[in-house]
Order: sequence, then structure tokens, then C-alpha cells
Amino acid sequence: MSDQPDHAMMAKANHDEFARQAFVTSLKRHISSTLTPGNKVEMEKRAIPEFKKRRKRTPKNRSELRKAMERGPHHQMWGSLMRTAQELMWDSVEDTVDRQLDQLIRKARGAKKPLGSLRLDSDLEIPRYIRQVDIHCMPGGYNTEVAPDDVRAGAIYDRGAFLYHLGQRGMDDNGRLLVAFILGEHSGLAPKRILDMGCTVGHATTALCDFFPDAEIHAIDFGAPLLCYAHARAETLGRAIHFTQANAEATGFEDDAFDLVVSSNLMHETSTRALP
Repeated sequence: MSDQPDHAMMAKANHDEFARQAFVTSLKRHISSTLTPGNKVEMEKRAIPEFKKRRKRTPKNRSELRKAMERGPHHQMWGSLMRTAQELMWDSVEDTVDRQLDQLIRKARGAKKPLGSLRLDSDLEIPRYIRQVDIHCMPGGYNTEVAPDDVRAGAIYDRGAFLYHLGQRGMDDNGRLLVAFILGEHSGLAPKRILDMGCTVGHATTALCDFFPDAEIHAIDFGAPLLCYAHARAETLGRAIHFTQANAEATGFEDDAFDLVVSSNLMHETSTRALP
């Protein structure tokens, strides 16, 4: 596992914690590369033939195919291991963060002469689809706070996301890929104000700063502990970003306030009702 790009807000793993995180990364890589392809074999050799035998036709949509797949031993084993590896991933990171949480909170509070800003809204209503689900199985989800000025969720997400991507690249790549697509479609684009919706800890947002250094960069998310961490992280990286706790369904910004509005992770973490 390659080492994650370092910054002052990152919780540092000790020897045993790093070993556990390396094990989880290896387990996830094994599942992805060796076990996941077996789902296609089971689909073609068992699930679809059995479905056709029972129903006299092939599955008409992914819901029917999923039910057929869930009957199979390989798919059941794969699903169980995927869930277990995901939970182990967060467990291995929580130990590192909780051991240093007080120190991380003090660091976040101590940002001098901030380049950007942080605006939280304690009255913001957190939607049910965020409030009642531990997104990606991260314990407590993105908005649970355990202390004043909490950064725990952000610190866990920062390291956990790196392990989720098998320790091969940083989540900042999401921002670089996003900008590459935008400039490929609109070469020479030079926005003056940019909004990143669903920014979590600002991985993609900091990349936007690098590609559009003259733009005023804003970012929103629901989770206060994500944003507290994101702001402190951006400051330690020397990026001027204005973070606001807000709902992308109704951002609170005026119409036409931005030249460019982007998102890299929001769509799969919202609801079908909220999305339009």
C-alpha cells in the first residue's frame, strides 16, 4: 500500500494501526480482483439458467437479476466479505482518529489568518436519507458530532476513503478528473465563482483551487464535522475555500451566483426524491 499524501490535519497511524489498515486494503484488493469476477460466472452459469427454467424467460430488469443472484453461494460469500471488509476498514481508521481526536480538534481551532472561511448552521434540518443511514457503513454517518468543534467524521473519512481506493491514489483525483472533463468540453473556461456540492472533506475542492487559482471557491455539505475538518485541512494545504453547511436541494445562494457548479460524490448519496 502506498502512503497517503500527508498534511497537518491527518491522523497518524502507529505501527499496529497501519498494519491493520494494510491488511484491510489487501483484503479489499483480493475481493475486488479475485472474487468479484466470479459473480459474472455465477450469473451466466447458474442465476440466469435457473431463472429461465422457473419463469420461461430471462430477467427483465436488474431487480429480478439481483434476486436471482442472491440465491447463489458465491454471491452470498462475496457480499458478506464486501460488508465485512468495509466495516473492518472503518474500524481500523477509528482507532487512529480516536487516539488523536483532542489534538485534531485543537489543530482545527488554531488556524491562524484563515485563507477561506467556515459557516455552520445549527438549525439546518438534516434529511432522513442522511440522518438515519450510516453512509458507506461509516459509523455515525457524516453528521454525527461527539464533541464541540468536532472533526471526527472528517478525519475518519479522509483516511478511510484512501483505503477504500486500495491505497493507490488520493481522492483528490476526483477533482482532477472532474476538471479534465470540464476543460475537455469547454476549453479556456475561466470561472470567477465555483460551487462544489456535497464536498465531504474537500478532496475534489482543493483540486479545483489548483486548476482555477483566480476563482472564488465555495463548497457545501450537510455534515458539520466534515466541514470543520475540511476547512482546517484546506487551510493547512494553503487553499482558500469557503465552506458552508447547507442542503444542495436548496443551497441558500442566490440564482446565478456561480459560473460553475460541480459535484463529484453527491449523486449516489442522495435520494431519488431529493435528486430532481
